[in-house]
Amino acid sequence: MVTRRLIWRLTAPPFIDGFLKPRTCERMLTELDCAFWQPSTVVNRNAVGGIVARRSSMRISETAMEALFPPAAVRIAQQTRDLVRRVLHVSAKRFETWQAVRYRCGGKFDYHLDAGLWSTEPAGERVWTVMIYLDTPLAGGATTFKQLGLKVNAIAGRLLIWKNLLSDGTPNPWMLHRGAPVRRGRKTILVTWIRERAARP
Repeated sequence: MVTRRLIWRLTAPPFIDGFLKPRTCERMLTELDCAFWQPSTVVNRNAVGGIVARRSSMRISETAMEALFPPAAVRIAQQTRDLVRRVLHVSAKRFETWQAVRYRCGGKFDYHLDAGLWSTEPAGERVWTVMIYLDTPLAGGATTFKQLGLKVNAIAGRLLIWKNLLSDGTPNPWMLHRGAPVRRGRKTILVTWIRERAARP
């Protein structure tokens, strides 16, 4: 098991294989078939400083928000959040709600950072990204970190964690990453972010 101390010292994003058992991944996938899926969006700041979401060719996938998961999927998501808390030792209040993201053949998310837009929000920036692969595509779909020259293959049950901020609180350019195109099969992930302060009641 990866400890908090090890995670803080690693320069490359650590991952834990088998974080979710195969039967848990399979059950979650089955439940998510009944979730409310919508085309994924990217977020930017508008001219007056507000955050806006829009469709973009840089991200080809579908997203389902935890609030619209079927009840059984919500329970699995909550249990999974508790497991992640044991790794990072952070308050559940700092977690954003889970998103499930589904990439079919050709699906991708081009290079981007997960921080840089939320410093003025009450909960602050996205300090950590937490990603869990629920299935294994037949080809493609890896998470790649350009500046690190690192590729993490999408394997069902694998947990991937990385820290988005430098010690001064600014976005870490080394965490520039993408979801490489799925060439065969499908990739489904659970993803959430841990904020600087409470993001939920």
